Parts: sequence; C-alpha cells; structure tokens
Amino acid sequence: MLNLLLERRSNLETSASEFKNFANAANKLLHAISLGLDT
Repeated sequence: MLNLLLERRSNLETSASEFKNFANAANKLLHAISLGLDT
C-alpha cells in the first residue's frame, strides 16, 4: 500500500516536472513570436 502511494507520488512529480518544461518552452515560443511581431 505504502509502495503504491510512493510510486504514485513520484509519477506526479515527474508529471509536474514535464509540465514545467512544457510551460517554459511554450513561454519561450510566445516570447519569440511577440518579438517577431514587434519587428
């Protein structure tokens, strides 16, 4: 039971980390697009 909870928690942490990476990449992309529109 405890094993299952720990495993689930590590999966959640991985998902959160992947989401942060995705959000960071999306942010950079939006920034690049807005710079492109400015020029």
